[in-house]
Amino acid sequence: MAEKVDVLNRKPFVDNLVTVVRQLADSHKGCTFAIDGKWGSGKSFILDMFEKEISLFQDPDAAGDRYVLFRYNCWQYDYYDEPAIAIIAAIRDEVQKQKRLLPTPPAEVQTAFEVAKELGKDFVGNLIETKFGFNPADIVEQFKDMEKGAEERLEKDNAYDTFFAFKTVLDKTKEQLSEMSKDKPIIVIVDELDRCMPEYSIKVLERLHHLFEGQPNIVVILALDGEQLGHAIQATYGIVPESVPAFMKKFISFSLFLDNGHIADTFWTRHSEYLQVFGEIEEDEMAFLNEFTSQIFDSIDIRTQEKIIDRTLTLHKLSFGELNDLSILYFELLYQVMSHRYPQGNASIWITLVNKSHYTTVEDCIGKDLYAYLQKIEKSVVLPHQQIVSMGSPRKEYKVLTGKPLSLSYWYLSALASPIKDNQCNHYHLNSSTEYEHIVAAARAFFQLSQIIK
Repeated sequence: MAEKVDVLNRKPFVDNLVTVVRQLADSHKGCTFAIDGKWGSGKSFILDMFEKEISLFQDPDAAGDRYVLFRYNCWQYDYYDEPAIAIIAAIRDEVQKQKRLLPTPPAEVQTAFEVAKELGKDFVGNLIETKFGFNPADIVEQFKDMEKGAEERLEKDNAYDTFFAFKTVLDKTKEQLSEMSKDKPIIVIVDELDRCMPEYSIKVLERLHHLFEGQPNIVVILALDGEQLGHAIQATYGIVPESVPAFMKKFISFSLFLDNGHIADTFWTRHSEYLQVFGEIEEDEMAFLNEFTSQIFDSIDIRTQEKIIDRTLTLHKLSFGELNDLSILYFELLYQVMSHRYPQGNASIWITLVNKSHYTTVEDCIGKDLYAYLQKIEKSVVLPHQQIVSMGSPRKEYKVLTGKPLSLSYWYLSALASPIKDNQCNHYHLNSSTEYEHIVAAARAFFQLSQIIK
C-alpha cells in the first residue's frame, strides 16, 4: 500500500502531539485527552503519523520501542454490543500482533487476554439469548482456567449478580495493564469514535474511564468531534448545553483542537492520477497551480477534497475524453469547488463576480479571503486597458481575455451561461474563439453530467 501524503501540512500538529505525549509519559502520569476535530478533518491520518513518529523513540535499556502502544478502532470493533469487551479484545489482538512488546509475558497476563477474548465471543452470543447479556455460569467457567480458589468461590457466591463476573474481568484487565505500565509507558489510541452511534460512543467513554482512570503511566488519546459528542451527551443524559463541558471533564482532561488544515504543495502528489491527465506541466505554471489549489480548497476537509477530485476525474473522462488542454483543469476545478462552496450560484456569479446584486451573498458564502483572491485572479485573466464595446442595443463592454490557460477556463465558464457570438460571450471577448469550440462543447457536457452525477 502506497504511503499516504500529508497534503494539509499536519507535521507541526503531529510534532506538538508527540511532545505532549512524551512529557506525560516521562512524568509517569496517567491522562486522557482528545484530538478534537470535525468529521473528515483527517484525525485518523494524524494518528497514523503520530504512531510513525512515536515509534522512532527507542528505549536504550530494552533495545526496543520506548512505549507500548495500543490502537482501538471503535467502529471496527462495534459488533461487540458492550464496548468494554471490544476494548479488551482490541488490546488482546494488539498484544498478539506485537509480541515483541512483551517478549516474556507472565502466564497470568496471557491468560487474562485469552479469557477476555473468549468472554467477548460468549457475550456476543448471549446478547441474542438473554436480555441481561450475560450467562453467569459460562462466565464463571471461563475464569476457572485463570485462577482457582477464593476468587472462584467468590464468583460462585455472587452468581445471582449477572454483572459481577463482567466487572471482575474489567478489574482484572485493569490490574494487568497496571503491571504492564510499570515496565514501559502505555499509549492507548482510540479512533473512529465519530462513526459510532451516539449512545455507543458515550458507553465507550464510560468504559475507558473505568479501565484507565487513575492509572499511572497510561496515556489515552481520543480522536473525536467535540461538538457532535456534546449533542450525544445532551440527548443521552438530558442535560442542558451549558453543562456539557463540565460533564466531559469527567472523561477528558484537555483537548488539542484540529482545524481543516491548509493545502500543502504535496496536494498534487496525492492526486497525481488526475494531474497526469494533463501531461507535463511547466515549473512556473505548476507553482501557480499550487497557489491556486491552496486558495480554492482552503478550509475544505480532506475527505471532501478527495471526493471532489475523484468526481472531477470521472466527469472529465466522460465529457472531455482525450482532451487535455491545461485550461480544462482550471475550468473543472473552479466549477467543482465553487459548486461545493456556493451550490445556489451559477458559473457567471462564481467566477466573473459581475452580478453585483449577489455580492454580499457570494462573499458571505465563500469567505472574504477567497472572494478577494477570485477578484485578484479575475483581473489577471484579462488584457489591461483593452475592452470591446458592442454596437448593439443596449451597448455592452466586453473584457478581452489573455488566452492563457486560466483565462480560457473563464471563457468556458461564461459559455455555460450565454451563447458565443462574434468571439463575445457574457462579459468576455476572445480574439480567436473558434479553435476552442470543441472544448466549449465538452465543457457543456461536463456541466450537464454534473447535474446528474452527484
